[in-house]
Parts: sequence; C-alpha cells; structure tokens
Amino acid sequence: MAAADETAAQACEDHIDDPLPMGWRESGIDAPRSGCLHADVGADLSGRALIDTPDFYGTLGGDLTLRVRITDSDHFEWGFALRALDAVFVQNAVLTVDELGYGPISAHAALGGRHTLGGKPLARAFYARLEAPFTRSRLDGSSGALQLGAAGTWLVAEFVRLHGHASALGWYASSNGGRDGRAAVGSSIDVSVRLYGWLSVSGGADVQLGWYGVGLDHVAVRAGAHWRVKGLWRTQLVAGLPLAGAERTDVAFSLGVRRDLD
Repeated sequence: MAAADETAAQACEDHIDDPLPMGWRESGIDAPRSGCLHADVGADLSGRALIDTPDFYGTLGGDLTLRVRITDSDHFEWGFALRALDAVFVQNAVLTVDELGYGPISAHAALGGRHTLGGKPLARAFYARLEAPFTRSRLDGSSGALQLGAAGTWLVAEFVRLHGHASALGWYASSNGGRDGRAAVGSSIDVSVRLYGWLSVSGGADVQLGWYGVGLDHVAVRAGAHWRVKGLWRTQLVAGLPLAGAERTDVAFSLGVRRDLD
C-alpha cells in the first residue's frame, strides 16, 4: 500500500500542475478542482463581463478573494475562503449602478486517495464546498450554496496530466421579496503540460446543466498558465469564455498568488 501511495504521489508532484479554477456562478463556488490535496495560502483577483454592444449595456464585476487550505494527512484537506471585496458596475437604458461589498465566506473539506490507472499514477478526491449564509455585506436577506463533487488527476505521461471533475450544485436566496433556488450539475476536463521545471500550461472545457432551467447552461473553455515564482511562491493566470448555452457572462479571468504550506 505504501508503494502504491508513493507511485501515485507523482501525480501531485507540484502544485503548478493542478488545473486552473474557473467558476461561472457569481461567487465562483462551481469552480472545479484537482484530485490532489494541497496546503497553501493565497489571494485571487477575478473579473467578469457581460456586455451588450454597441451601447455598452451590461455588467462588469471584479473581486478579491483570500484563501487558505490545510492538509491534516495525505487523505484529508480542509480550508476557508473570504471574498474580501466585491465590486459590480451595471448599466442599461434605465439606470447605472455601482456597488461595493464583501462576502461570502466559504468552507470546504476533501477526502483524497492515491491509486494507479493503467499502471499510471492517479489521485482522486471527494469534496464538499459550502457558501455560508449571512456572510455578505447586504443585510436585506440571505443566500447560500453547496457543491458536492469528485475530482481526479491522472499522470498520463511524464509531463502531462489529465484532470477530470464532476459535481452537483445547489443555491438559495431569501429576502423580504420572497425566496428563490437553483440547482445544476456539471463536469469538466483539463490537460496540463509541464513545459519547464517552473512553468505549466493548461487548457480545458466544462459543461453545466440546470442553473437557468431545463437545458444547457454553458459549454465553456479556458486556458492559462501556472508558474513558480520563487521557492514556495507561485502565480496562476486563467481566462475563459462560454461557447454555447444560456450563460450570460461573456468572458471571465482570474489572477492568483499562492504560497505553499506543504
């Protein structure tokens, strides 16, 4: 068993080989993850745009999120995230609104294991991610979300990893005006390639169903890079856009900085 764990650990040799997260829901709770368990702290600066040209009607949004992940063993990871700043600008034919806020706070836990598939190292994780109610700056209601998922990372060649992910997502919101709820299922696949000892590039696609009702929410693609700056510090950059479906966001990006703790 120890020998199998040591072999499968090669799939998780370096954090920079992980798939780059890209969520399409407002708080990013639907973002996929790696099958590898890691410990780190960091921050993400993210942006999104929905633009109806040529009148520039639409929505621009940006946020700053602080994150921490802890591993208590080779098989258990947990952590928290706080969206410390959330900025939104909305313009249409009737009004123009800009708003600053914070929240939500989210927490996650993951159970991982290491195996082999076709004689090649495989890491997998089953996880839950919770967006806590009453942790936003708006006090006129509450909202929360839960994601349950499974992820796998497979070392298919010396410098190539295949990442797969599937999840179910639920969301609710409540205010004086009433209640609303949504649910969706989704899956994704990514390929990461280590170009140099300090640099990995990746690309992937995901599909989601159910958030906007019966039918296809989106088929979206993303690409980016993950590089080790110095020692335990690394940086990641990813951008994505939907190609089909009812998704209202036109483009999204995220720039992140991490410091490894393991």
